[in-house]
Amino acid sequence: MFKKSFRVKTHTTLKGSDRKKIKADILKVFNSLDDESLNEVLPNKGDVTVMKISTNSGENALVYFFQKNPMFFELDKTIFPTVYLLWKHPQIMLSFTTWPAVFTKLTAGADLMLPGLVIDEEVRPWTFKHIKKGDSCSVNLHGNLAPVAVGRMLMSGRDMYDSNMKGKGIGIIHHFGDELWAAGDKSQPPHIPQEVSSCDSSDSEETSCIAKGNDNSQTEEDADVSELNHLNITETTESLSPCQVEQKEEEQGEEEDDVDDDEQASAQEEMDELLLHCFLCALKSRLKDKDLPIPTVNFYRNHMKAFCSPGKTLEIKKSSYKKFSKFLQTMEEQNFIRVTEKSKGVDVIDWFDKTHPDLKELVVPDVDQNENNPKTSNTPYKVPTIVEMRTVKAPVLPVFKELGYEKGSAIPVNEVRNVVVEYVKKKHLQRESNKAEVQLDPVLASVVLRPGENKPFLEWKDLVSRLTAKMEVAHELRVSGQAPILRKGQIKNISIEVQKRMNNKRATIVYNLESFGIVPENFAHEVSVGVACSTSVTQADNKTLGKQVMIQGNQVHFVGQLLLGKYGLPRRFVKGLELAPKKGKRK
Repeated sequence: MFKKSFRVKTHTTLKGSDRKKIKADILKVFNSLDDESLNEVLPNKGDVTVMKISTNSGENALVYFFQKNPMFFELDKTIFPTVYLLWKHPQIMLSFTTWPAVFTKLTAGADLMLPGLVIDEEVRPWTFKHIKKGDSCSVNLHGNLAPVAVGRMLMSGRDMYDSNMKGKGIGIIHHFGDELWAAGDKSQPPHIPQEVSSCDSSDSEETSCIAKGNDNSQTEEDADVSELNHLNITETTESLSPCQVEQKEEEQGEEEDDVDDDEQASAQEEMDELLLHCFLCALKSRLKDKDLPIPTVNFYRNHMKAFCSPGKTLEIKKSSYKKFSKFLQTMEEQNFIRVTEKSKGVDVIDWFDKTHPDLKELVVPDVDQNENNPKTSNTPYKVPTIVEMRTVKAPVLPVFKELGYEKGSAIPVNEVRNVVVEYVKKKHLQRESNKAEVQLDPVLASVVLRPGENKPFLEWKDLVSRLTAKMEVAHELRVSGQAPILRKGQIKNISIEVQKRMNNKRATIVYNLESFGIVPENFAHEVSVGVACSTSVTQADNKTLGKQVMIQGNQVHFVGQLLLGKYGLPRRFVKGLELAPKKGKRK
């Protein structure tokens, strides 16, 4: 139903009360999805929006977005997950497997026929007995458990068996590549390897390795078998009574809980020690009186992280403190520092004691400050020269091979004509009677002429444009004193966005800095110092955008001045400068 574009009626931020209601409805439908997992895709705090749309077929639907990706949609009072959600939690609904060749038919609008299902065992009356007509389900491709489609069952499990597995089985509603998928970041399906199925065991007749529903869809016999396999109980159900099985499960469950608790406690203790080590080292060797007051987040990011042991990372959530503010509160109670609230939500360290007894005997390890804290790098930025290029591909290789070029060779786009001229001169193909036309030899004709076209001559302009169009677009970054960097495709512009946060706050996001050789950490540090605000560098949700710099508040004006002024980038390569706050009128 989302094959063709839909019309957006409204797109609003989801209210708190509505958010609770839809989350309760989702948990009723997908009871294998726990509260923690649901909070990841529809958090209590965050930019969750709802879009009311009208499809091409006239149906109305509600689509729920988080971080610009649709996660759920509601159709005919039924809630369905999108492929974006299923790539994170593929197990929350009934799932079927088909072949990649069949999926191409589904994207064309066809329903999934039962013969198109991948079934590794003989279908018996109980194989699909838990399936009802109208149940929602997902479809994945053979070899990859990542779902690529969502639909409804057109038959019950009994009907599937009675029909001898023939006829329409699943009506496809939404699939990877349709307009609903295109409303998100257009990411590709992850690879989730197919796990070894329990159908290989002697109890295969009691389980189904093709259609797997949620926990509630399993029969009692299936649940017993899967639970026994999970607990690695070697005795068969014939050799153990129900009481013995239950007792053994409880014993092994207690043992596993004890092991998990010990491992968790050990991991927390290790992280606590690492956190304290980095704090003391940063306090003794990095923090200066002139740095005070310093925001706690900057102290953590710019100083403490520098002393993290190689191969390890500071993760507050894995410590016993869970939050950095609680750790600092403990350090304050031990008289290492004093933390005060500068403004709402912004804490600063305004005093510290370097004479503390615990610091006297501390040996601070040597660290490479530029390696651990790249934003302090003093390497001057050099504005790159961007050259539009074309690379030689197979369709044009016969022409360029005559002049010594190989497949993959890069040529500046303004020099492609010179190469064509050289080829024409070498082959003496320019017409004497009309200098504006070139005679086509068999090699040129095979490359530039379209199917069914029969022309003995082409004008220079037409010949060059046809050859250029068949070459791959690329660009080259040239910096004085450095080797040029060749990249495929057009250069991606630096993009600036302003996102609305809770309590009407704003955040500025900057993408694609790396396309121009700008180190995101260096840029974030310059902005943080320039406008005295917090910044962070993370991987963008769309990995093709590289790292993103998130800046507190609407700082588009300063970011624009930095990019166009200090970094010297042409304005045409920076998008989003118009989002800067407008200056108020003077009274």
